[in-house]
Amino acid sequence: MLKRGGKGMPSFKYLIPAIAGLWLAAMAALADPPDGSSNILWMVTAGADISSAPAVDAHGIIYVSTGDGRVQAFDPDGKLRWEFSTGTEFVSSPSIGTDGTIYAGCRNRRVYALSPGGKVKWAFLAGAWVDSTPALGVDGTIYFGCWDKRFYALNPDGSKKWEFRASAEIASSPAIGSDNTIYFGSMDGNFYALNPDGTKRWVYAAEGSIISSPAIGSDGVIYFTSVDGKLHAVNPDGSRRWVLPTGGTTSSSPVLGADGTIYLGVNYHCWAVNPDGDKKWETFMSFMIEPTPAVAGSGNIVIPSVNHLVALASPADGVWRWGLNTDQVFRAPVTISPDGVAYLNSYYSRLLAVKVDTAAGSGPWPMFGADPRHTCRVHVAQGKP
Repeated sequence: MLKRGGKGMPSFKYLIPAIAGLWLAAMAALADPPDGSSNILWMVTAGADISSAPAVDAHGIIYVSTGDGRVQAFDPDGKLRWEFSTGTEFVSSPSIGTDGTIYAGCRNRRVYALSPGGKVKWAFLAGAWVDSTPALGVDGTIYFGCWDKRFYALNPDGSKKWEFRASAEIASSPAIGSDNTIYFGSMDGNFYALNPDGTKRWVYAAEGSIISSPAIGSDGVIYFTSVDGKLHAVNPDGSRRWVLPTGGTTSSSPVLGADGTIYLGVNYHCWAVNPDGDKKWETFMSFMIEPTPAVAGSGNIVIPSVNHLVALASPADGVWRWGLNTDQVFRAPVTISPDGVAYLNSYYSRLLAVKVDTAAGSGPWPMFGADPRHTCRVHVAQGKP
């Protein structure tokens, strides 16, 4: 017969509270998270069918490229400042240069450079759709991939600097390392590293097509996903560090926390992965996570999903701090401004501003495009690109 409190057996007076604690924790996990609707600052009408991420300049102006062929500028209070129209779909997210120039690729085969007032400075004609978000080098060079199987580098005046030919279409946006190496993936299943002069440094065979955009860690390791359901970690010399099967195809690109944790959407879950490739946690979102999440200044993760939900999750375990149930569809990456406002483009012609923190994440790659301007350059000293 078992004895209460016998050797190897806990006393019931300790066991019962422990069981009760586990039960309460389980009930809390099943309960609805706190309502985050009070964090919405505003929601305004924008262009239609938006699948690109908003960009934010040094003055807090928000720039949006839309599926109905517009680039729009909004003041920090949500008022429309100006818009530029091409009549042809934008999938490329805008990026912003140090002088305030806005760059965006369009499906009319052009990359546009717009002044901060919305006037065309120049337009470069490529050979096919430009869905790749332009990356901006420290010297002002503009880099982007194209559906014509070419990767382009442009001078700040819009003239072609060089081009590199891949063997398949390029929809992935590039990333620029601290040594100015340019990285991008292609639908040919290869991940490329180019020198600043356009010569090939190395090619990594991922096998599956690459449509997501890479993120770069503070140690130079590059992270990206492939459509065959894998998260890849590649060393700066092109050697494989590790590959983690995700079991799902996602257009969500990885982002990085200040401690190097990798976050990405995989089907209905957001995953957190340690830098060594071990999964840390996953949190369920009820709906597909196509958009790329973003990391806020406190380390919390903003996770949007295709149907209505936006969550703010803890970096420790993925538990929601709050949830926001909207009537919107989110297919675009989240952008967090330096003052901690998350901007979300809805496919249903809405731009939302949601207060999530007092600052953006300070890690090497806390959001799509690395920073609110989408320079696509890895953050170095004190989180500055």
